[in-house]
Amino acid sequence: MSLDPAASPWPGVIASVAVCLWIAAIGALLSYAVFRDRPRLVWPFYAPIVGVAAVLLVTNLAAYVMPGAPSAWFGLIAPSVLGVIVARRSSALRAPPPPQGSRTVLLAVALMAVGVFALAYATRVHEYPFDSEWHYAIILRLARGEFPPVTPYGVDAGIGYHYGADLLAASIVNVGWALPWTAFDALAALLVAALVLAVGGFAYDAGTPLLLALGIGVAVGLFFGRIFGYFNGGVFLGYRDGYLDYLGIFGSSPSPGTAFLWMKMLQRPLAVGFVVLVAASLQAGVKPRHALILATAAGVLALGDTSVMIFACAALALVAVVRLMRLRGNERLVLAGALVVSALLVALAGGPISDEIFGRGGTAGAVRVAWEPNVDQFLPFHQRGPALVRVGVIPLVAIGALAAYRRRSWGLSFLTAAGAFGLLEAQLLQSQIPWQDDRILWITHAVAMIAALSGVGMFIGATRRPWPRRLAMVLVALLVLVPTGLPRAAAGIHLAMKDLEVVDPSADDSGHHYRDRLSWGWEIEANWELYAWLQRNLPTEARLLTPRPHISASATGVASPQSHRDQQMFVGTHTTWVYEDGLRFLHRDDLSAMGVTHLHVTDQLMADLAPSARRLLDDPSHFKLLAEVTTASEMRHRVYQVMPGAGASEVEPSSYRALRDLVPRSAPVTTLGSPYPLHQLVAISALAHHEILQSSIALPAERATRIPQIQTVADLPQHGVGVLAEPPGADGAGRVTRRGSVDRSWVARVRPRGGVVAGLAHRPRRRGTPRSGAIPLRVGKRRGGFALAR
Repeated sequence: MSLDPAASPWPGVIASVAVCLWIAAIGALLSYAVFRDRPRLVWPFYAPIVGVAAVLLVTNLAAYVMPGAPSAWFGLIAPSVLGVIVARRSSALRAPPPPQGSRTVLLAVALMAVGVFALAYATRVHEYPFDSEWHYAIILRLARGEFPPVTPYGVDAGIGYHYGADLLAASIVNVGWALPWTAFDALAALLVAALVLAVGGFAYDAGTPLLLALGIGVAVGLFFGRIFGYFNGGVFLGYRDGYLDYLGIFGSSPSPGTAFLWMKMLQRPLAVGFVVLVAASLQAGVKPRHALILATAAGVLALGDTSVMIFACAALALVAVVRLMRLRGNERLVLAGALVVSALLVALAGGPISDEIFGRGGTAGAVRVAWEPNVDQFLPFHQRGPALVRVGVIPLVAIGALAAYRRRSWGLSFLTAAGAFGLLEAQLLQSQIPWQDDRILWITHAVAMIAALSGVGMFIGATRRPWPRRLAMVLVALLVLVPTGLPRAAAGIHLAMKDLEVVDPSADDSGHHYRDRLSWGWEIEANWELYAWLQRNLPTEARLLTPRPHISASATGVASPQSHRDQQMFVGTHTTWVYEDGLRFLHRDDLSAMGVTHLHVTDQLMADLAPSARRLLDDPSHFKLLAEVTTASEMRHRVYQVMPGAGASEVEPSSYRALRDLVPRSAPVTTLGSPYPLHQLVAISALAHHEILQSSIALPAERATRIPQIQTVADLPQHGVGVLAEPPGADGAGRVTRRGSVDRSWVARVRPRGGVVAGLAHRPRRRGTPRSGAIPLRVGKRRGGFALAR
């Protein structure tokens, strides 16, 4: 893995694709042994997702004993050997000969797999990598041998809520010696192709005609929150193209130009693919080989996505209990054994339950259980979003339930129950981040869509007369596949034809792309010598305090803390008061709270450091200089080792730590709407030991809910200390009076409805401005409220 921009990226691309093909080949051997006796030729459809499940399970278990590269190699070699052994002995399974038309099925599967993988990969390299700073850092941490994974931006907080895709990408990095973003792109294409094939295979296995089954798989792959979309006389794709203008397609994506939205968050196709694999194993039977796949798929659900694991396990428990009542003898023991193994893997082999059992923290407290139903989500149809008509989860579940009952399908019963439990989960679990609740509903909608389309395919397949069958297929294509899939497929093909970028992530200003790739990519290229040095010389357990934490962690895999133990989750590129103070004042309590072992100083940071902090850098008993690197961009970087007890002991008056001491605990802290929500969040987090009240209409409400101490109220009290983040002297919704220093400004804001509320605003000091310190704080009653005064 070389960060040198002069190195060719093609070896990493070829190696990443080769590892993906290896995983699919493993799945082909195992899938052939498990599903070869089905009436229809479905094992090629399930091959990629079976391979992903097998490799992920073995790699995850091996990583507890030998993390890093050894577990990556073992996770690929062991299933390969097992697959070869099982395939050679598969004749003992007494499977019937291949069904008629098997060559046509194999050719169709191969063509669809290659087409989906190529289109997904070509569009993925242009797609904005959601949470890239989070995933690239975790991938490299896992590749360096840290397991179980913890947050790269905090202090040893577990991240078991999903890391399966990151672990697979880390295996590609170790085996293929690829860059993390290269491995991530190839894995995204593999997971999308695996999901599309698995959905098509399940529909075909349930009795859907082959052509329609392939279309259902593609429709789910291109799915974006709806099942029905209609032509609406206008182009909504973000660009204009002749044939699209002529058709007047009303596009289905708010992020135009991409084909597969699943690629934004890889845990989604991974987890939903495992759900389909569970359904396929239930559909196949209750033999030991089916039970083995069932235990494997259910056991790795927690590594895919926690929300999917919750509703899928609930649905599996319900279906399994009903089925156990109908089984006799050995079959009952086999299914019960599979469920026990699944439960053990879910609880102990990685995930949120493991984090809680072993005290790794992480997602505990990130959600609360409360029945706060959203009526709109229970409506069968509603006109919201870009599509003219959206079908809700309940009608989709009803279609799937009817088909499951009529066709006596255990797999479809599981998918239907999963959709119903997912809708219930979306109403019961309330996340600290509001849009996380929508994510649960989005995935639930996808699962329910799979059940409904497979059910419709079952009914069509059961039609014996040719003309009703053909008419039904045409209607499904016109109502579902064409309007849902065509706009996204056309947009994806249009984007893929531009060019295939395989270079390191960098800002792109050519106008070809619908996004700038990684805005910090140019900095990796300009200063790659520094990051290569950090990657080679800092140990796995190092924690580097740096002004560019997300860049450093993503390029090197070295943990770059930004948070303290009380605020671990959802930090990423966001900042905290401990990080802000630690980086500027080098206070020993801040360094200790973040567990800092090394310090990265640039010339700009040196200029921004407090004078007392600059003096400490010259003291080897506090900070030992390890290296001074001047990159090709002529930027100078210094790397220090933080010695025991290093750091300043006195609290600077303009620090957040001083702010915490100044604000009386008896005064409730309120948040006011502000156009600077990130600045405000820092101040709020510094005062999280107070009672914090937030207006239901405050601008930073979504981010502020990450702090558990915040309560949302309809009206803010007129007595207390308010927190906002407006520039000194700004007018805003009321008169703002500046008080305090240039670099740490305190402002008093007049509320339009009366009452003076004192505000605490943080504005980073600009270079060259004088440092006058913070004002002494006195809270006094004034005009019915509290104000800050000298």
